[in-house]
Amino acid sequence: MRGLSYLASVSAAFHKRILVRIGLARAYTIPGDTAKSRTAYQDLFALWKDADPDIPILKEAKAEYAKRVLSSALSRRVKVPLALK
Repeated sequence: MRGLSYLASVSAAFHKRILVRIGLARAYTIPGDTAKSRTAYQDLFALWKDADPDIPILKEAKAEYAKRVLSSALSRRVKVPLALK
């Protein structure tokens, strides 16, 4: 019985840690701090590297990462004008 209680508390702590990482990544995205947001998402993905890829919150985080972080990084690239002929 004590073993199950311990596992439940460890699981709850891990779940909280994941939610904090997702919240941190989202918070960095709001003001446009893509570097910190990218790092927070990558830390989250490193924690869950061996997890089932079909977990809904993980799928949601990957979609957010692609939408918010990667797309904003691409849109901020400096556009180089074409050479004059």
